[in-house]
Amino acid sequence: MQLPSFGDDLVNALNVRVLGEDDADCTIVLAHGFGCTQSLWDEVLPSLLSYPVEGGMRVMVFDWPGSASTSFDFAPTSRLYHVFADLLVSLLQELEIRSCIYVGHSMSAMIGCLAALTEPALFRKLILVGASPRYLNEEAYYGGFEQDDLNNLFDAMARDFCGWAEGFARAVVGTDAPDVAVRKFESTLSGMQPDTALAMAKAIFLSDFRSDIGSVAKVLDAGSQNGKPSGTANIVVLQTEKDLAVPLLVSDYLKMVLGDRGRVEVLQVEGHLPQLSAPETFNSALRRALLE
Repeated sequence: MQLPSFGDDLVNALNVRVLGEDDADCTIVLAHGFGCTQSLWDEVLPSLLSYPVEGGMRVMVFDWPGSASTSFDFAPTSRLYHVFADLLVSLLQELEIRSCIYVGHSMSAMIGCLAALTEPALFRKLILVGASPRYLNEEAYYGGFEQDDLNNLFDAMARDFCGWAEGFARAVVGTDAPDVAVRKFESTLSGMQPDTALAMAKAIFLSDFRSDIGSVAKVLDAGSQNGKPSGTANIVVLQTEKDLAVPLLVSDYLKMVLGDRGRVEVLQVEGHLPQLSAPETFNSALRRALLE
């Protein structure tokens, strides 16, 4: 698949930062979700970098194309996730990261799964935050949204993007979340190009990657039996107990599909962005997922 054109310097185009020890055994890749930038991880980085890990640690953060911090044009398509998965693999290869622990938030969760299906050796573990393989309800599956719900969301974005972003930020971050957390997400969300944001939202909310979840768990499990650590979860799902975008029934579905290859932890906080609304709780859960 043809990737978006970023010139000769992919690292600069995506605002990549690599922090920590250059010769560390462990590289953690933090990938943000829709409407965010790498600033989503501002309250996470100090906790990660100060946590003692045998062999050292380094952390990579970056910005997806189309985010508020990117300076180039990008027209999303219905195959957005596949394009971004290929982009992620290219980025890891360019940085010579041969194995990483990937932490994908929201849309980045499924992007990481697709990338791991393509190049499983690059991924030691997947940690999926606020993950959903399917947002639309179907018979025997509850994703949280009816088609009319999504049509109304898309219409609101098209009519008044900034007004929509303000209300969406409060609802998604959480009604009880600190104002500073809501304002931070609203700033990066409203900073997107409206047409790009709408196209990305359609690609995200109309996606279906349920078949890929089971496949990636098996692929990573096979890798564990070929020299990688075994006996631990290859995929960890971190889900808040009240998430407007991803209801708890989705995490129940993921738990069923992953079986022994995965673990689901429900955080006793509200909101789709616990990195902003409850960073201490999130950081503790992330450390548990990293070290198990």
